[in-house]
Parts: sequence; structure tokens; C-alpha cells
Amino acid sequence: MVFADKEYASAQNRIELKKGNLTDGIMCKAVKGKELTESEKLMNRVISGLRGKVERGFGTLKRDHGFSRTRYIGCAKVKLEFLLTTMAFNLKKAALMVRVVRRGDKRRLNTVRSAPKRQLKGYSF
Repeated sequence: MVFADKEYASAQNRIELKKGNLTDGIMCKAVKGKELTESEKLMNRVISGLRGKVERGFGTLKRDHGFSRTRYIGCAKVKLEFLLTTMAFNLKKAALMVRVVRRGDKRRLNTVRSAPKRQLKGYSF
């Protein structure tokens, strides 16, 4: 399934998804003079909720783990940096879940925040 913003709502993109045997998760866009139907509005809300959960993780990586810029040049090095960063993020999240389950806390498990990073010329360390 491919999720996308209203900006990508075009007949051509929907055709390409069908060709690739992918489920269409592109939000519907109202056209001038024609409002969205109730089913289209409902679908947009569903897609929006799912996209929000995914994009929250990327926002946390950027905010707490300094992944707004890469430290390396080249696809292989950036890919490795991304994989290591996401592994650390998932390990921190798992540790928080274990701690919450052991304590029986009722707080939310979907956010893992670390101490604020020091910034120097766009790089965090």
C-alpha cells in the first residue's frame, strides 16, 4: 500500500499504482466546483491517521536523534547511518515498553524522547 498526500492525487499516479499491483492510499483532492463525497472524506481521515503514525517516527528521528542532516556522503553510507539510527530508536522504544509494562504505568508508549542534543553549525552530537 502506498500512502501519499493530496498533492499526488492524479489519474496518472493512480494508474501507475494499479500497474504495480499496489493499493492506492493517495488522499482524495477536491476539484474546483466539486466537493468531496462523504466516503472520500472518510477515506482521507483514515489515510491521514495512518500517515500520522508513520510520520511521527520520522519526526522523532529528526528532533531527538539529529537525523535532519546526514553526516556522510553516498547512498551506502547514508543508508547504513539511517539503519543504525532507526535500530537505536527501536531499542530505546522497546526498553521503554518493557519498563512501562513492569511498572504497570498507564502512560502512552508511542513516544521516546532523549535528552536534548547540542547543536553546532547544523550538526548534532
